[in-house]
Amino acid sequence: MRDYGRFARQFLEDGGRDGTQIVQRDWVARSTRPFAPHLEPGDNPASSWTFG
Repeated sequence: MRDYGRFARQFLEDGGRDGTQIVQRDWVARSTRPFAPHLEPGDNPASSWTFG
């Protein structure tokens, strides 16, 4: 469980930990944004799921 917490904390710190950049900041930003219209939250005629 602690590993999941560390992973989440790394995302909160834009890919870094203890002042060391482990994962590139732009990768973290891109990985947390929808990259296709069907992944956007809200009404979607192609899906019954509204959470993106």
